[in-house]
Amino acid sequence: MQKALEHMNVQFHKVISDITGDTGMRIIGAILDGERNRVNLAKLKD
Repeated sequence: MQKALEHMNVQFHKVISDITGDTGMRIIGAILDGERNRVNLAKLKD
């Protein structure tokens, strides 16, 4: 999954250590729901 995100220029590994953890899954879910505002996405960090 991380490799696919990198191909889309989504660099999660620079922000969170585990994209499959609670924070990573919330952020991915929000992106899939259409959220693009980085401030709103940052609020999902635990």
